Amino acid sequence: TGAELPVMKGVAQSEAAVCSPITTLIVEAALAAAGPAADPANIVASALTAATTVIVTNLGLGDYQPTNPATANYVAAAAADATGTSASSQVMIKAMAIATLLKTIEVAAGASAADAVSALVEAIVASATVVDLAVEADITTVMAAASTANADLATVLDNASTAAATNVAAIASSSSAQLAAARVETVAVVLNEATASTVVADVSAVDTAAVVTPIVIGTTPTVPPEPEPQTGGTGGTGSGSNGSDI
Repeated sequence: TGAELPVMKGVAQSEAAVCSPITTLIVEAALAAAGPAADPANIVASALTAATTVIVTNLGLGDYQPTNPATANYVAAAAADATGTSASSQVMIKAMAIATLLKTIEVAAGASAADAVSALVEAIVASATVVDLAVEADITTVMAAASTANADLATVLDNASTAAATNVAAIASSSSAQLAAARVETVAVVLNEATASTVVADVSAVDTAAVVTPIVIGTTPTVPPEPEPQTGGTGGTGSGSNGSDI
């Protein structure tokens, strides 16, 4: 999609690591529950399990296991899903929406980004109902809760909410993971360059819902191989040029 990723936090277990926008919320939730002296490198298993349960439940992720290396790779699963509508694809859609929301918060908050993201996570954890990212009102409600609970960050959280809510909801409500990716790509064009002072005007002006052409998931640009050295005439050995844009 070309979207710059937000800062992400992951977990390592069973000799494998998992890092995604979803594990970022889980780690933040576990740290918040453990208190200000918590060591992010040593979150106890019970705290991680509790945080996983509340994030999975409050974001409506069903039976997805985001911290299990054997099940967490929704990108590979979505790439193998031609329709983009499988359970794994639905998780990927929500993950892309979360990443876009987190990145928007980071841009709006600047140096206070970490605290602003923590405020969002605490609001998600405290929510008495499922936060449906496909519903704009749910996004604005949870962002307002974060803003109310953190007065020092109220302005930046309100700005992030205004900038992100419509587009995050459009991404999350996409009919397929491929379409969601295309919408992320469209937002990224402006979000990658936005600043705290321009994020509201720039990002909120993007008409993400108008994007209807999906993009392929799980592919990378093909780079032609370097040509083999070619034997020249009496001048000896030379080498060709692939002339490609990389």
